[in-house]
Amino acid sequence: MVMCTGILRMYEDILRRLDFIHLAQFLTRLPDIISCDELFDCISQIRMTTGDKQRFSQVFACCREQFCNS
Repeated sequence: MVMCTGILRMYEDILRRLDFIHLAQFLTRLPDIISCDELFDCISQIRMTTGDKQRFSQVFACCREQFCNS
């Protein structure tokens, strides 16, 4: 979910201009290369809490480590 939210935030300006069909097409064919740094910069701007009261920063750090090291 963290990645999905980050992708939506990263492409927010583009997504807001698309109609439903083009939006679905864009989201099913994302660019082949997505900058790890840019994606996680977008994710870090998101403020929310998780259902189990875990801090988002903890979830974020774990996901960043897994994504950027793969």
